[in-house]
This record gives sequence, C-alpha cells and structure tokens, in this order.
Amino acid sequence: MTFKRRAGRGILFLLLAVTLLWTAALAASAADALVYTTKDQAPFTVLASDGEGGNILPEDLSLWKASGKNYYLFLPATADRTAVSIRYDGKLVAYDETTGKTVAPGERYVCDLSADTANLYEYNAEEGVYVKYAVHVMQAGKIPTLWITLTDGDEALIRINSSQSDVEEGAILMLDENGRKVYDGPMTRMKGHGLTSYERSGRLNTKNSYNINLGEKAELVPGAGRSKKWSLLRIRTWGNYDPTGMSYVMAFNTYNALVKDAYFNQCTRFVDVYIDGDYRGVYVLTERMDINGSMTVRDLEELTTMPSTKTATVSGKKSDPAIAAGIKSYSYATASSVPEGTDITGGYILEIMCNHYGECGFRTKHNMFVNIKSPAYPTKEMVQYVAQYVQEFENALFSDTGYNELGKHYTDYVDERSYAAQTLIYAYYLNWEIYRTSTYMTKDAGGVIKFGPVWDFESGPWIMYDPTLFGTTFAYNDVEQQYCWFEQAWRKGDYMHLISEMNEQLREIVDQVMGNTEAEIVQTFDECAETVKPSHEMNWLRWNQPDDFDTWRDAYRESLGVRYDTWFNTLWNPSKYLLGLTVDGVDNGDGTWTLTGTAYGKIDSDYLLWYQIGDDWTTGEQIGTGESITVPAGGKYYARVTGPNNAYYQYANGKIFKNKSLTMTSNVVTEVPVTLASGRIEGGRLWERILAQKNGVPEEIVVAVTPEPETKTPVEEIAAPRVSRSASMSDAEWIVMTAGIVLAAAAMAVLGGMKRKGGKAA
Repeated sequence: MTFKRRAGRGILFLLLAVTLLWTAALAASAADALVYTTKDQAPFTVLASDGEGGNILPEDLSLWKASGKNYYLFLPATADRTAVSIRYDGKLVAYDETTGKTVAPGERYVCDLSADTANLYEYNAEEGVYVKYAVHVMQAGKIPTLWITLTDGDEALIRINSSQSDVEEGAILMLDENGRKVYDGPMTRMKGHGLTSYERSGRLNTKNSYNINLGEKAELVPGAGRSKKWSLLRIRTWGNYDPTGMSYVMAFNTYNALVKDAYFNQCTRFVDVYIDGDYRGVYVLTERMDINGSMTVRDLEELTTMPSTKTATVSGKKSDPAIAAGIKSYSYATASSVPEGTDITGGYILEIMCNHYGECGFRTKHNMFVNIKSPAYPTKEMVQYVAQYVQEFENALFSDTGYNELGKHYTDYVDERSYAAQTLIYAYYLNWEIYRTSTYMTKDAGGVIKFGPVWDFESGPWIMYDPTLFGTTFAYNDVEQQYCWFEQAWRKGDYMHLISEMNEQLREIVDQVMGNTEAEIVQTFDECAETVKPSHEMNWLRWNQPDDFDTWRDAYRESLGVRYDTWFNTLWNPSKYLLGLTVDGVDNGDGTWTLTGTAYGKIDSDYLLWYQIGDDWTTGEQIGTGESITVPAGGKYYARVTGPNNAYYQYANGKIFKNKSLTMTSNVVTEVPVTLASGRIEGGRLWERILAQKNGVPEEIVVAVTPEPETKTPVEEIAAPRVSRSASMSDAEWIVMTAGIVLAAAAMAVLGGMKRKGGKAA
C-alpha cells in the first residue's frame, strides 16, 4: 500500500470519526447543552395549526420571557398539551430532542408539553454550542378565552395605551370553557376604559381595561342577552384593591340573586384574554352600563339626531322649569333633535358623577351631579324633563314627610326596592364609589326611576375590615353628594323597615356565597376561586404581581367573614339599632281612626310622637304621644321616634350620620287600612326557569310544569320595644316552586338512566 493510499484512508477514517463524534454530541446535547442567551424573545412560536392533525389553537402564541432566563407558555383551557406545534423562527437551526433531528428556520415540529417544564434548543454550529430555552408550561382554568386580533397589531395597542380617546378595530374569537365558539367575527371598536383605572403609559406592556364593540350582537356572558357592547375590566393589584377580582364576580352574583329578574341585573364572568398572540391575563368580562341585551329601556338615543356635539349650559334662569324646580345648572346638546311627538319620558340611563356631570347632565339643589349617559347628546327638552323629575324626587326625599310641595311622595318618582337593593350591595361589599361615580339609574318611558344595576367593585381585603355601614373610604367624608340621599333615606322609617327586611333576604344569599348553606342560586366563593385559580396563576406571573393568588384569595375570604359578622350581627342588629318605623290604622266607624305605630329595633324613648299634616305636605304639627292615637278620619298623619343610628360615623361630614341617634318618620297615613310594601323581591317565570335549569332540570320539564299556588310563610318578626305588630309575610316562592321541579326531574333522571349536571354562574 502506497503512502498516498494510506493517507487517503486516514483522512476517511478521520472524517468518519469527526462525523460520529458530532452525531454523538448532537444526541447528548439535551442533557449537557451549554446554555447562553441575552435575547428578549425565544425564537419559537406555538402555532395555531400544524396542518397535520396536531394541536390546534385559534392564533399563534409567543413565549413570554420573565426575569432571568425563564420563559413561559400560557395555554388556554382547551389546548391539547400533548401535541403542540412549534415553529423555529431563528436564523440558525433548532434541535428536536424527541427525534434527534434539526429543524431549519421557518420549519415546524410537534412537541409533547405535558410536563410543567420543557426544553427547546437552538444550535449554533459556528460556535459549536446549544442554546437551551427552559419553557415553563402553564394552562388556564375552566374559564372562557377571548382572542383579540388588532388590525394594526402592536402599534394599535400602543395607541390605545397612549390615549383613551383612541379607537382601534380588528376581530374577536371567543371560546367558552369547553372550547365551543361563542363569537367569531369583526370587532368594530376597541378603546381604553375607565377614569382612575385607565393607565396612559404609551407602552405595549400595559394592562388596561377596554370597551369593545362587536360587529354583530352576541351573548358573550350567559344571561346578559345579545349585545354589541362589552367591557373588559382589568383587575388592579395595588393599594386597597382586590388582586383576585373576586370582588367583582361575588358582588355581581349576589346582586343578581337578590333582584332576580325583577330588575336589570349585571352578568359577568372571568375570561383569559390574548391580544395578537400575547397572553394579557385574566379579565372580568361584563356588559356595558348601557342599553343592551339585558338593560332593555327604550332606546331614546336611536330617535335622537346629533349633527354635532356642541353643548350649552343653563343656570340661574328662574323661568326655566328645571331651574324653577331647584336644579342649579344643566347642559344639553344644542343641535340635537327628535321627531315631533316623540315621548321624551324615557328611556334614560343616568350616572352619578363627582363634582361634575360631564358633557350633558345636571346639578341638583343638594349638589348631586348627574350625567345623562343615554341618550349621549340629549335635547334641551329632554334634559329639562329628566332634571326636573329628579329634582322633584329629591325635594320629596328631603322633606320630613317624604312628600314634596306638589303633594307627591318620593316613591311616586322612584322604585324603592331597587334603591334598597343597590344600597345593600354597594354598602355590604364596601364599594367606595357609591354616589361618587359608577352609580347608575334608569328611567323607562312612562315609568319611574329604578336604581341599578350595580357596578365597579374593586375593594380589597383590608377595606372589608371597615366596621362602618358605608365605609370610611370616601363615602362619609369625601363630598356632600355621596351621603346626602342616603342620609335622607335613613330618616324614612318605612323605607328603613323595607331595607331591613330585604337585608334578611341578602343574608340568605350571602350564606350561600360563603358556603354556610347549600348553594342553590349563586356560585360559592370557593367554587369561583378554584375555577379561576389556574388562570390567575398565569396572570400573576405575566404581570409580576406581589405574593400569589392563594395568599390574596385567603385574605379576601377571611375579610368577607369579618364583614359578614360586622354587617349582620352588629350593624343590622335590632337589639342595637333602630331599623324602622311604620304606622297602620283601623277605621272605628264613628268618623275616627285608631293609628298604631311599630318601631323595629331599639328606641331611645318610651313613646312615639304623632303629627298631622296640613295644607303643606312637607311638614306636620305635633298632636300627641303614645303607642297608639285616635284621630279624626280623613286626615294625613305620621309618627316619629328616635333611636341608635346604625350608619353612625364620628368623622362623617353629614350631620345625620355624624349623630349617634337618628330620628325616623313613619309612612304618612291618608287612608285605612294601610298597605305597606314588602321588603322581599320575588322572581317571575323567567327566574323560575333560570333556577330550575341551574339545578339540572331539563327545559322541557320547566316549560310543562305549572307552579303550585303561592305558599307564604311568616318570617321571624324583629322585636320592637313596647310597640309591636305582625311582621310582613315573607314569600319564598322560588324555593317552593323549584323543590317540586327538581324532585320531579331527579325521578325522571333515575328512571331514564340519565345523568345531568347543573352549571354554575361565572
């Protein structure tokens, strides 16, 4: 063998050895790869579809880089982690440790990401090293997913985060917790939402709240009805806020269970939000406080032409009907108009504002600033009408008797049960915005004002330890408008009795929320927390929030327990406070009436004071004392009593809440027998259907069954010192009716071998 041939064979052996060594190094790289990277983004993308039957996602997902060298993949609830399609986006080659093959730029491969941590590799042949990207894989809880694609991508989101007036468009796909499509279509409008909550950062990596408009109506939240307008509310994490967002969901669910289908409710649910393939965290998706699928007042805005947004202000003009009624000032749209003959008595959506009323609205005699939210640009006649209407209500509320100078009672203008329901939920959950902002009223055509729905619950655990009724954060000592209507309502003994009765209905609901009794109509706190926890764990990492979800959830649950004890065992305890005063009467048949007063709770004196109203409906003259009094028939009479004030706060600006004692005036008796409103809110056929379906009853059974006649059972009467009468009867019709339906359905399910499971409201 010549030297030349030996040298050739040596070179071949050398090349073969190098090849074998390179292959061995490639195969062993997963175990001992040299790790280095200073990149902000890993060169890998999780694909919407691999085209070969692998994992399918609605949109490509990017990996998120946390501090150091940690990368995270945040998957929605419905993703299949066993077959995740990954594309290599770098300029070198990727290494698939499952197959031992390299992957060229732009190519894809399928990975099993079932484990909590997966390693993705990039090979740099020039330097002979492998870059390992350790990816922590997380998956959302069983909540819906909202995919937003902006037409201009990241640039559009930066514009939204730079200016609250900026409006962008794009597309939305929403999948429910089971992967079913809820909406897939255009998004005609997306902009920043909120006053204090909006963050004008000018950056991409900012979590803001957003208002979104769909291209066509859809029911994104069960029970909300079909609508184009929705809000995505971010969950704030600093100060006195609730980082879990449970305050929103629990408060809305409690309110809905309290008002049933008698009033407009506010449906909500947690959702995971992705914007252009970037996980943006957990949001609260809810209806907008606007005319929509569930807030069905007449849409007066549709009838209003608005060629421009120019407004004018009226004040000090005594000949103006609104100013003459007591309104200090109002503003209207100068160019707006409606067809001749249009009924302008409704519908309106009104929002209480703080120290201003926005573009169009009014300021009452007692400094309540009211924005007319819908129609957004009302005519002068519209503003005059609704402003005068509200002022006449306020005049009646501020009088001793509850009547204004026109001889109309405050309940002639408003629905008192809706007022009580809104007040109870705002106060129980210590919403510090009550009558400062985010407090709403509606007025339909030909109807009275209804308060609600409720809105804006962000109070965190530390706020819930507040021992006062309305909360010391703003409500008692910020601006006069926050407490002035509340103070006057607290002087009305019949209203206080009504709200006290309704508070017992609230206790039944909160017991279910807190898990004290079996949950029939609301989702419990613990159920809600466990459902959203996996998503919140992703959200916590994505936004680098302090502590963790479990810590804040436990803190909030504990604080709710303290609030429960404070609220029901102290603030609304009849052995501690005066909680109502009512009067009824008997016609003696001889031209006289015998009137009897009932004080509910603790009083400071041994007797009632009796008054007769003359020509002036707003005041009365004292005519006697005692538990009962006999008076000439046909007059107008009421009683007064003083007792401990459950809304007392020593630093309150208002003189009524600053006083430990409270003087209440009863209902005015103008005829006998006297009929007083019950404090309970009852549901109709729609509520029966909702309740039955929630408990797993097939809809065909619900439709077919005719409810049994109402069965009324007495509630335990609140003790009253010296004076007493039978308490109002408590109607538990929704429980009675549902019991039979549920039992019937259960029997049918057993006979038919069916197995059905009732859902929980998100």
